[in-house]
Amino acid sequence: MFCRQIRARSPEGGSRMKLIAGMMVTFLLLTACAAQSGSSGALLAQEAKRGCAQAIAYSEAYRGLSVLVLKDGKVICSTGGKSVETPYELWSGTKSFVGIMAAAAVQDGLLALDEPAADTLTEWAGDPVKSRVTLRQILWMVEGQPSEIGNPPTYAGAVETGFDAAPGERFQYGPVPMQLFGEIMRRKLETAGLEVAPLAYLDRRVLSPLGISGYQWRSGADGYPLMPQGAVMSAREWSLFGAFVLRGGRSEDGTQLVSPEAFAEIFEGSEANAAYGLTWWLARPSGSPDPVTQASDIRRNLDRLPPDLVLASGAGGQRLYIIPSRDMVIVRQAKLDLEAIRAGRSQDWKDVQFLSLIMDEVEEQSHAAPADISIAETLTNARSYDGRYISWREHLIDAEDVNGDVTIRGGDGLMMADIDLDGYPDIVSVHEDSGHIRIAFASADPHVWQLVTLGSGSQVSAVEDVAIGDLNGDGWPDILAACEEGHLVYFENPGTLARSVPWASLIPEVTTGRGSWLRVFLADMNGDGRLDITAANKGGTNIIAPEDAAAISSTTSLFLLDRPPLDQASWREQVLLSEGIANTAQPVDVDGDGDLDVLAAARNRQEMFILENHSTLPDGMLDIAVHRVNIMPGVGTPIGWEARANAFQSDWADFDGDGRLDLIVNVLETVPGSPANIGLAWLKQPETLSQHWVFNRIGGVMPDWIAGLKLADIDGDGHLDVIAGGYSGLNILAGTFSGAPRLLDDPDAIPSDTLGRIAWFQNPGQGNGVWTRHDISRRVRGMYDGWVGLDMDSDGDLDFISTRGNSGSLDGVFWMEQVRTLAPSRNFTPARLEDSQEMPLPPDDWISQYRNQQTYRPSANSE
Repeated sequence: MFCRQIRARSPEGGSRMKLIAGMMVTFLLLTACAAQSGSSGALLAQEAKRGCAQAIAYSEAYRGLSVLVLKDGKVICSTGGKSVETPYELWSGTKSFVGIMAAAAVQDGLLALDEPAADTLTEWAGDPVKSRVTLRQILWMVEGQPSEIGNPPTYAGAVETGFDAAPGERFQYGPVPMQLFGEIMRRKLETAGLEVAPLAYLDRRVLSPLGISGYQWRSGADGYPLMPQGAVMSAREWSLFGAFVLRGGRSEDGTQLVSPEAFAEIFEGSEANAAYGLTWWLARPSGSPDPVTQASDIRRNLDRLPPDLVLASGAGGQRLYIIPSRDMVIVRQAKLDLEAIRAGRSQDWKDVQFLSLIMDEVEEQSHAAPADISIAETLTNARSYDGRYISWREHLIDAEDVNGDVTIRGGDGLMMADIDLDGYPDIVSVHEDSGHIRIAFASADPHVWQLVTLGSGSQVSAVEDVAIGDLNGDGWPDILAACEEGHLVYFENPGTLARSVPWASLIPEVTTGRGSWLRVFLADMNGDGRLDITAANKGGTNIIAPEDAAAISSTTSLFLLDRPPLDQASWREQVLLSEGIANTAQPVDVDGDGDLDVLAAARNRQEMFILENHSTLPDGMLDIAVHRVNIMPGVGTPIGWEARANAFQSDWADFDGDGRLDLIVNVLETVPGSPANIGLAWLKQPETLSQHWVFNRIGGVMPDWIAGLKLADIDGDGHLDVIAGGYSGLNILAGTFSGAPRLLDDPDAIPSDTLGRIAWFQNPGQGNGVWTRHDISRRVRGMYDGWVGLDMDSDGDLDFISTRGNSGSLDGVFWMEQVRTLAPSRNFTPARLEDSQEMPLPPDDWISQYRNQQTYRPSANSE
């Protein structure tokens, strides 16, 4: 038994072959993906201060109410406080929601942009002019109907409005086309059997998924929402919509909410007016005599503006500017001067002057900022409940370079418990590639640990998971491990000698010759006061004796102990489920009836099951009812959407306060004709287990792959957040391991690869709100499978302990100290001076650069 006391290293300036085919094969569905956008440089708030102040002063000189500027997803200029949180009238800025609603309807198969309007407005079918009008022409405002600005008709009135031009001949800005499209959408939704309310459709498909919920929307005389000018929204929420447009119609987690093809066409003008797309103004020249078009100073100053500028524009200077080439979203709101409008006086607001005050300064500073700054070096924008900035500092606990050269590889599962009952939680970790179970005995100092090897070699071959509990009833926590090369193994705590003598152990014969054990848990399943074991066995073939070619069935099993655990005769097994390749066996009281149920899964089929515990049978075994976990669409999911999950890592909490536990897992989403997407979601538990669970998206890290997750209140606001660790060395497009080495960094690694990311997702505090992802680190090598949250340094915030794998001699156990500061600092400070290279976020078009020809090379992954 190896034993050594060490001082964990603080910052100074494996051929792991886990079978992941079930999840990986589904990624063969991928034809295109969307990665989340990220920062291209350091925070620019201080540098842009002068330009910001001048822009705000200019806005306020023209009745300004709010200014909010985001670059690279970060706020660099703002009037702040209530000004950006108070909803104000957007007036004609509302119109731009209509084009996006149309793109969502295209994705859902409700309409096509070039279909005749008369297909829906059947009363137009017999008219030689009206029958020629397309939906695209309506959204372009070239259908041929005149409008009176500021005086929208009812939906029926828009249908009845006459024509004074042929379709496509003349651009006529006004409210009639928007009201007309509102009626078309109303009828489309009615025909499809959906809720007959265009605003409800826009909310469900776009606004709610973006976290936009505090808005209002005025209705017309007919009770229907005013499509030309009804929205009342805060600058912050309007900026969320702008960021969605900046991302190409994707939510923050990369989900494509609208048709990509239709979205692209929104920003193409008509022959009658090249400066107006499908409800959006464009920075393009125009020969249209339309007075609204000609009144804008943008048309006269195109040489001073980025050519990709698009904007939503409303009376009084309401503006949402989006500049993709600068990665900028700019919101400006103002009080409408009704007297000036009635008197016909110009308000003299100049878009170009306002934009130049912000863009010139920001552009100058952007040139000085590095374009490839890593996640770790990027200044944090995460904040705790009290407004302080959150960053992270790494400390090593167990690794080859701090433990006296014990070669541990393939850090995997871990658990914490006070093993020696000295009042300090200890760490039990498993290391699959090298075959080690290790204990790090804690002290009063979180930097000082006594390290012990509990098991090694064939006894714990390919050890994957660990559980801790008092199995023999003597008051001391024992340890049970699951080994992927063939069995479970029990270690009995020797009590006061736990740190210094070998532990007695047993490999239960009932678990041998069974293929591969993946997960193990301890809980009192039958209510007899003793701990029982639930475990997931992948089956397959006898790994120890591969010449036994017969396939071994996979099981989700319950083990009961009738006598002392070291007695082979004590172990009795009940097979709870034999469906596909078992992936978990997590005990949890899902239905809240006071006894423990089991979450099971079939990894190859991407299916989950709740094994409901009905009662205990006379022999102590369980009467089980099997319920398949079927996932139904939630807010913002398009028609044809489907989702599946295999629950290798999962957690439970009541997210919506209905008294029922909800399930958080990694979920694979598919929509016909659209890219597959994978990311974290919480599934709302139904009233009965036979009903569907409702999907609620949290977020993802594609092209990186989430291996481990844990719920915890990271920011201290009383709501559970999620920390997640990635898995480097995969080829997610080919559904296999990549050719990336684990002993050293791949010299050809690029940001578009699947790398070792650590991130946390901040809970918005409301059931269906948008979670915010905060990236911490993204190393070329790193696999972070297990997480435990604990205030290690007793400073009042939550730190995390984790294992690391896929990193050669860097593998082991570490803890991340949460650091809270008044000013932003770098996201992550590593413990080692030399470590795997930190990388930036992947580009939006990562899939076009993804090295999908990589294949696994054993020679690069073994020692």
